[in-house]
Amino acid sequence: MAQSQLAQVVRASDAKEIVFDSESRRRLQIGINKVADAVGVTLGPRGRNVVLEQKFGVPQVINDGVSIARAIERQAPVENAGAAGGGPNVATISAGNDDFIGEMIADALDKVGSNGVLSIETSNSTETVVDVQEGMEIDRGYISPQFVTNQERLLVEYDNCRVLVTDQKVGASELVPAFKETLTDPEERLGADIVMKSLRAPCRLIADNAGVEGEVIVLRLLGKPFEVGYNAMIDKIENLMEAGVIDPAKVTRNGLLNSVSIAGIMLTTQAVMVERTKSDAPGGMNANGMPTGMTI
Repeated sequence: MAQSQLAQVVRASDAKEIVFDSESRRRLQIGINKVADAVGVTLGPRGRNVVLEQKFGVPQVINDGVSIARAIERQAPVENAGAAGGGPNVATISAGNDDFIGEMIADALDKVGSNGVLSIETSNSTETVVDVQEGMEIDRGYISPQFVTNQERLLVEYDNCRVLVTDQKVGASELVPAFKETLTDPEERLGADIVMKSLRAPCRLIADNAGVEGEVIVLRLLGKPFEVGYNAMIDKIENLMEAGVIDPAKVTRNGLLNSVSIAGIMLTTQAVMVERTKSDAPGGMNANGMPTGMTI
């Protein structure tokens, strides 16, 4: 009886590059900033276009933040890791100019009225529909699994947490300074200042893309009511709610939450491990996949 034989091949693992401490965070930030800059130029109704190279065919001219963020790839591996991590969040807050969706949202707001609530959810079908629910529904427990602090028992548990109770509309411009007053640690106050500055960045970018000085527009809006903002389409500061220029609250909120999450990861990162860059492609090929020495 013939005995079966087992052949075992042991493959050597690729060499890794490890970057530590502040240098690792600095390189990650370079990649994140590249994504933010590339997607930021498309923000707002006057957003600019980005030329996207295709593997085959002619380049594509788009202003779709999601596609732009996904296409970005840096040569430096650590920077590329930062771009891959920051891309989805930056793309989430990139706005498009879809008239069909805009009209549908406007019709939904007319149906629910000024006291109604509008929420946008992902559908399992290919159709976009509006579903109006009469009355009011209060969810029990936590709304999002992101609030869970005890993963084993799926519980939300906080000690000495701060609770805000209000019967009025509260905007970020009023909420952040009030929250800051409750903080005692200097680092917590610094974090609140960073959040406050980041909340002004989208408005500044939208104005810059419209060809005006973004910082001037931000200064003109400081102290204005929540509903007042900059309409970049007609270059006018007005009541955006009355003008029909709205931004889904869930998108804005998740954009801020994801940004804070990424910032937290950045601050606690002490090392980054990536594949070491190979200087020469195997088989006498250059980086473009062509034989060495040949150019087209």
